[in-house]
Amino acid sequence: SQLLGLDFQVFTCFEAFRAFYGPKIIYCNEKAFKGAIQIPVQGLLFENDIRPQNPKVSYFEGLPCFFQVSVPGGDLPFDLFSMVFYLISRYEEYLPGRRDHFGRFPAEESLAHQSGFLQMPLINYWALRLGGMLSKRAGLPAFQPTAKYAFLPTYDIDHAWAFLHKGLTRAIAGTLKDLARLDLNGLKTRFRVYAGREKDPFYTFDFLDQLTQRYDLRPIFFFLLAKWSKYDTNNSLQSPDFRQLIERLSGQFPVGIHPSFRSNVEADYLKTEIQNLEKITRRPVVRSRQHYLILHMPQTYRRLIQQGIREDYSMGFADQTGFRASIAHPFFWFDLPKNQPTPLKIFPFQVMDVTLNHYLKHTPEQALEQVRPLIQHCRQVGGIFCTLWHNSSFTEKPPWENQRHLYTQIIKIAL
Repeated sequence: SQLLGLDFQVFTCFEAFRAFYGPKIIYCNEKAFKGAIQIPVQGLLFENDIRPQNPKVSYFEGLPCFFQVSVPGGDLPFDLFSMVFYLISRYEEYLPGRRDHFGRFPAEESLAHQSGFLQMPLINYWALRLGGMLSKRAGLPAFQPTAKYAFLPTYDIDHAWAFLHKGLTRAIAGTLKDLARLDLNGLKTRFRVYAGREKDPFYTFDFLDQLTQRYDLRPIFFFLLAKWSKYDTNNSLQSPDFRQLIERLSGQFPVGIHPSFRSNVEADYLKTEIQNLEKITRRPVVRSRQHYLILHMPQTYRRLIQQGIREDYSMGFADQTGFRASIAHPFFWFDLPKNQPTPLKIFPFQVMDVTLNHYLKHTPEQALEQVRPLIQHCRQVGGIFCTLWHNSSFTEKPPWENQRHLYTQIIKIAL
């Protein structure tokens, strides 16, 4: 219903199914009901445990598919429903396997990457194909999806300022670190910023304001409000300027929490960080995106639900662009070990600045060519093209030269 805009009923009684007037889908391996589209059953949807499935990817009418089942007279040679469930539930991320140094499930371990369909929203394409089959079987005009394409820019605010508003102790520590590395350019910039002779390089919100006004954008901002730690080096909440920035942006745009790295191992930190953001914005916090995109299934999402989060924007890979859950639309997370649907709505993103610049080491030209097909796919299926950028990436200092131009070009293509 979400992807195709169609109302439907589920029947377990064959007589009620037979009496229904309208296009029909029958999910079984027995002799097909005349006039109904038959989807064969592989069995995954009737299991309660989690075990390796070892899907083998092939192609049917130009699209990847797996969970092949041979049923005489069937309309598809594979179990479409089990395939969709396997992908959208992130079934493979519950299985033992290699993780990166942050404990994350890497893109190269995914079936989509290994089989060459990570860069396309496969579920959307198969949904449209199914809609076309229903229209044709019912003798109706060619199927037209109701979902409309949209562009959703999002920003993670890990460091609103590079040098300012971090407290005296951290300012001294940062200076000593620059000295130890003989980073003369860094020291020069640092002292010019402290002296008020140069703008802090990470404070790029005037540029973001200009983009928002020029292109009529509706971005979402995610704020890191952690206690300082090795991987949580955000500005101090004691800074009035930082609190004022959050107040200003939350008054104009949707905002969310950026749960700290530390909150993945100490659950109380997440509650405190959410409460701190609520005190500043004076409204409930319902959106979240994981710092470092740390997703541990199912613990991460369960913790978010317990703290009242209703939308999460972490569904994407750090090391690759593409469609981690093979879909270009939001969907509700399914708790696989509990075998239960949940109220947590997942908003996938397709591309992150750090992916293009750090992991893939693309030039701006290469990055644009990597992103362009993602936008085209989202347009074709009426999906949401969602980007993840950091304010600090617009600094125009190494290694982020030309990032403003690249991002502006992406916006122009995406609109």
